Amino acid sequence: MASTLSILKTVLNLNGMHVTNCETVSVSVNRYGDTYQQTRIHVHARPFRRLQNLCPVCKKKCPGYDTKHKTESTWRAPNLNGVPIHICYRPRRIKCPEHGVHTEFIPWADGNTRFTEDFCNEVAWMVCRMSRSAVALFEDIDWRTVGNCIKAAHNRIEPDVTVRMRNLRRICVDETSYRKGFSYITVVYDMDLNRVVWIHEGNGLEIFRLFCKELTEEERQKIEIVAGDGAKWIDTCVSEYFPNAARCIDFFHVAEWANEKLDKVRAATAAKAAREFERQKRIYQETEAKAQAAKKELAAMPKRGRPSKRKQELLAILAAHKAETAAEGTDSPKRGRPRKEKFNAGQQKNLDRMKEAVKTVKGSKHALGHNPENCTDAQTERIRLIENSYPDLYR
Repeated sequence: MASTLSILKTVLNLNGMHVTNCETVSVSVNRYGDTYQQTRIHVHARPFRRLQNLCPVCKKKCPGYDTKHKTESTWRAPNLNGVPIHICYRPRRIKCPEHGVHTEFIPWADGNTRFTEDFCNEVAWMVCRMSRSAVALFEDIDWRTVGNCIKAAHNRIEPDVTVRMRNLRRICVDETSYRKGFSYITVVYDMDLNRVVWIHEGNGLEIFRLFCKELTEEERQKIEIVAGDGAKWIDTCVSEYFPNAARCIDFFHVAEWANEKLDKVRAATAAKAAREFERQKRIYQETEAKAQAAKKELAAMPKRGRPSKRKQELLAILAAHKAETAAEGTDSPKRGRPRKEKFNAGQQKNLDRMKEAVKTVKGSKHALGHNPENCTDAQTERIRLIENSYPDLYR
């Protein structure tokens, strides 16, 4: 049956060490002005004999020099069910013939930090998915310590970031803000491996040129696709440094530009429909005013005798107005409060139809932007009206 120390060593993934003892310690912690007792687990360990007295630079066995610390040093390990774990050991100093006096190599430490590799990996993973302050609060470490853990994990996992810039074929470049205000960074992304290959503060032509100049002539010729938004500085660098690359626009900006142009056409069509409504309304008003003036003038003329030329003109105006009214319909007016304008039923019906068309075009922004299968019944009716009445907007 495995011992408690062996189980603890397996759970915490404590490799390269002998666990000699384990104890629970209660310490006072001050956070945000409050003091409380925190339980910690101290794991007392020592490296394997073959891993003792190694130079941290060349990893060679060296003679001992002295004991650097009078007390044990601690290295933070990942929490166990929310309880902080600390590995305790009293390191020695060695004298390397080549590199001089150094503290011996600690196999469970992540570089020169006081954290294990698993702890730094955990912090780096969490920072990719939550804020830095939340990680510091969750792991019970300082805000700046989070950055040190990320740096240690990055230096261990990928000591040379320029390797990412080799064998690029399809890249994407864009700018994004990284703090409040107008502070931007330029990001180059490898679309084949789904990872960021280059980041630099600032944006624009000169910043992207720095990336292009870091590539060799042979690497520039291997670039097949450069994607991004419609920025002209991207076009300039593509034509200058990537002769074999195709310039691609990302889907987001294509859809954005198409929607902007469509909205301009929709607004222009709505304005045109509103002008047609006002013009037709003015025509009806002028026609009605002429008919009323002709009736008044005709009533003032003598009824006997041969009709004058003016009287014949007035009679023609009234006959045309009567024929126009009969052609537009003689529907009875709707009940309710009388309208301010005095139009007959046919004219009012035509004006209402034109006014409803203006309202339909104005409110068709979302209907025009949807796929036909995603439109509601009301949106489908609006598109059908636009198709019949405004073919330019429908096209």
